[in-house]
Amino acid sequence: MKKFMEEFKAFALRGNVMDMAVGVLIGGAFTGIVTSLTDNFINPILNVITGGQTYTLQDVAGFASTFISSLFNFLITALVLFFLLKGVNTLMSVGRKKDVPATIKN
Repeated sequence: MKKFMEEFKAFALRGNVMDMAVGVLIGGAFTGIVTSLTDNFINPILNVITGGQTYTLQDVAGFASTFISSLFNFLITALVLFFLLKGVNTLMSVGRKKDVPATIKN
């Protein structure tokens, strides 16, 4: 069981697996921005252009605040992932010997 856990740790903490996980999470968070942009800016503009609906200033402010909220959600997610990866990288470097440059003899 110990060997299995060591192999799993080596697999899970490999660079490309971590990069893929971060990519999936950032992609999911970015989807929120695109959805909010579509729902809160593009669709209302198309509704006004086609005459399907009119909006009050309060509606427009609500659209803008919802979009800004989705931007903050994305930034918070990215910041948490950044700190998490920084911590994982620090833990991975514990116990490794630092590379000492070779001295050049004349």
